[in-house]
Amino acid sequence: MSDESLRIGQRHIVPDRDGQEVEGVLVDAAVLGTEASAYGIYRLNDGRHITCSAPLNEAELRQYEQDPDNFFGAYRPAAREPWNLEECKNVLLETYGQSSKRKLLEFMASDRDIDQFRALSQGELAAVYCEYLAVAMMKSIEKQIARNR
Repeated sequence: MSDESLRIGQRHIVPDRDGQEVEGVLVDAAVLGTEASAYGIYRLNDGRHITCSAPLNEAELRQYEQDPDNFFGAYRPAAREPWNLEECKNVLLETYGQSSKRKLLEFMASDRDIDQFRALSQGELAAVYCEYLAVAMMKSIEKQIARNR
């Protein structure tokens, strides 16, 4: 991730899964204080969503501890840290569970299973989308932990 402040709604340069630097808009984020990292979900210019992490320095961690609800430049009640896939999915559902079916389909437009997704209800689609994001987030966390060992 770039060194600039992480602000929801702003564009950032982030690495995609191939390590290429791409531009994306930060759409959601969470801090994992136990790892001193921020995990962000970015919407890329091609419509894909990716999860990236960035280390936080001591000053950023103090700022987060003082005002976790406004840390990313927009009021978002800080969720407790998810510890497993199901908790991570539930945290994401708090945000994306209210998204319209049309918006969720836009987020998932580049997925090879998009035709199957169109047949789902809004609730089912939100659950699938959040599970997808949770899996990506947990894999990213696992990679970060492995690198720090």
